[in-house]
Amino acid sequence: SDLIKEYGLTEMSAIPWSKNVYCTLNFWETIEKAKECGGLSRYLRLVDPLLVFPDGRVVLISLYELDNLLPLWWGQSRQPGVSIDHVFRLVSNCPQLGYWSLPVSTETLVSLKLFRGDVRYDSDGEKDVLRQMLKDLDRPIDTVKQLLSTRNRLSHYEQSDLA
Repeated sequence: SDLIKEYGLTEMSAIPWSKNVYCTLNFWETIEKAKECGGLSRYLRLVDPLLVFPDGRVVLISLYELDNLLPLWWGQSRQPGVSIDHVFRLVSNCPQLGYWSLPVSTETLVSLKLFRGDVRYDSDGEKDVLRQMLKDLDRPIDTVKQLLSTRNRLSHYEQSDLA
């Protein structure tokens, strides 16, 4: 929420994001540098690679950080119980990708999906959490549209579960 507010996206900062979603300093500093340079672009960082902890917390990492973590990961110097994965696999209903039971709550999953600009929420539980996240906002439609705009996905709004 602080990161979003720092970037000047005040409507989005009013969303009660999951307290279990974190980002690395590198993830944060890239957005800070974009602000200082007049903005690398209007789009926020890619939300895909992440670390998943046994207690349900997730840490968003950059692709660069993932590239640097993987040799250590494969070398077995990993933290027990911590998984490296991708938001795409976490939110996908694709049987070919396999199913697994990561300790991520529906609230955390919906926060990740919303932050990355997803427009479809698969279960009634996800849709309920989404409604709860947006219900107390002054201008929920403007907020959702701002978020989708930062992800270059505004054209998907009319056919989405967010409309």
